[in-house]
Amino acid sequence: MKINYTCQICGKECADGNGLASHINRKRKNPNDIHSNWTVEKYIDTFVREPEDVCPQCGKPIYISCSGRSLTYCSYSCKFKYEMNEKIKNGEKVAMANPETLKKAKITRREKHNGKWCSEEGQRICNIGAWNEQAIENRIKTHREHFGCDYPFQNKEYYNKRMDEFEKKHGVRNPFQSKEIMNKSKRKYKYDGINFDSSWEIAYYIFLRDFKIDFEYHPKEVPFVCNGVTHYTIIDFLVEGQYVEIKGDHLRNKDGSLKNLYGEDQSLVLAKQKKLEELNTVIMSKKEIIPYLNYVKLNYGFNYLTQFRV
Repeated sequence: MKINYTCQICGKECADGNGLASHINRKRKNPNDIHSNWTVEKYIDTFVREPEDVCPQCGKPIYISCSGRSLTYCSYSCKFKYEMNEKIKNGEKVAMANPETLKKAKITRREKHNGKWCSEEGQRICNIGAWNEQAIENRIKTHREHFGCDYPFQNKEYYNKRMDEFEKKHGVRNPFQSKEIMNKSKRKYKYDGINFDSSWEIAYYIFLRDFKIDFEYHPKEVPFVCNGVTHYTIIDFLVEGQYVEIKGDHLRNKDGSLKNLYGEDQSLVLAKQKKLEELNTVIMSKKEIIPYLNYVKLNYGFNYLTQFRV
């Protein structure tokens, strides 16, 4: 699909699809503007969507943004059904093609995820499963058996061995000492040519960009000392001279302090928190980031951020 980022209503040239969507949303707020009767969805259906942009399984329209096609199916359920039918056509044996197996799978999904398949709530439960108390206890138990401590890097012999290997390969003893390595290693989300840790960071990034607020993402690595050893951290944002760090609730205690998920030793996170406090860093949790997530949902679409997950 060849994308044209020039507004077909007024002829304004935009840098990308996000800029085009933002342009339409801003202009339509003026009742006297020629964009007043246009929404992003109406613009997409009129100028961007093509006849073939439908789900191959059910024929419903798939999600399209101003940047073009982002998904091939209208839902994961249709994706599963279509791919399963294709395997059957090609003569492949598919366990889920057995009605009894499919019936059992649906019952299991309902019990675990409160839905026929993995619902949004089910996905949320799956994602936090690795950080529930039982999962953390199991990991700590395994670490103690193999390393004699709650977390592998607390074992000095193992830590020094890994750092020696890393230094030999990359020239630094810790990835936090190299911004280039950190940027390459982040593969959770990619947006605007930048690798992000989470959709929360993207939402905040979009808001700052749209409102032309002066900011920098991952400005520099910041050193801090713990037990006589220098460590490094890269703060998420520098916004108009103010450091901003985005942290999930599972990484913080009830009083807002940072939490070590891998055991009782809190010395490293406390040293990091002290450094953040020295820099007057604003730490944003889920409560603070929700308005920015809502901004993206209202202006770009409910599932807009999911398409950038790598």
